[in-house]
Amino acid sequence: NFIFVSILKLNRVLSQNNLSGSIPSTIGNIATLINLNLGTNQFISLPSELGKLGKLSILEISYNQFTNSLPSQIGRLSTLAKLNLIACGFQGQVPSELFQMSRLTWFQIYNLTVSGSIPSNVGLMASLNNFEISTTYMTGTIPSFLGQLVQLTKLSIESNKITGTIPFQLAKLTALTYLNFQSNALSGTVPDVLANLSKMTAFIVSNNMLTVEDSSAPSLCKKMTSCFNTWITYSQCTLCLGSESSAPSPSPTVTATSSITSSPTTTSTS
Repeated sequence: NFIFVSILKLNRVLSQNNLSGSIPSTIGNIATLINLNLGTNQFISLPSELGKLGKLSILEISYNQFTNSLPSQIGRLSTLAKLNLIACGFQGQVPSELFQMSRLTWFQIYNLTVSGSIPSNVGLMASLNNFEISTTYMTGTIPSFLGQLVQLTKLSIESNKITGTIPFQLAKLTALTYLNFQSNALSGTVPDVLANLSKMTAFIVSNNMLTVEDSSAPSLCKKMTSCFNTWITYSQCTLCLGSESSAPSPSPTVTATSSITSSPTTTSTS
């Protein structure tokens, strides 16, 4: 423990060193620590004393084997700008305290068996550029308060168990370039106002139960890197060929559970 803490006091990176065991609680005594990178090791426990690191700016603990729950004390890290939690073994509920760190610019939870929902106080994370919660057991809905995060350039809530609709308030995210809600249980109509996000180049909503109104399909689908669950580009979609002015006449509403092209139902006469 003494050697471990002594190395960290020098702000040395300890990632990719095949270290194992528990991170000592004395880590909370390193008051000057700014960058904590313990990624790609085999640590099994993260102490709550981590919340004492009042100057910490970057916390990278991805690719470990933690068996405990995420410590809520991480939410006390008021100076934290980057939080990376990728495939590191945490289980249980994601503490709501993690969604109130106002200085975070990068928030990533990926490939964890964690649960819970995204709380409304996510709207307080005003500095966020990147927000990702993907491949988890998170439930609940997409909070409309995400529309308050006007500095977001990437928003990914992919491969979870999220239900409900896509809130129209996301149209306020004028800096957004990447939006991914793929593989959830979303339903309802995709808000046509999302077509006004002029900087968005990737819009992925496949494998849900969403629909697009005929009138907004051309402008919306042009922002999709894949059309719902059919994995074709917008230029191959019969609703989106050509410019909006030359868009085809109204076709059956596009749904995420049916083919992009569909022919009218015919009834047999005998």
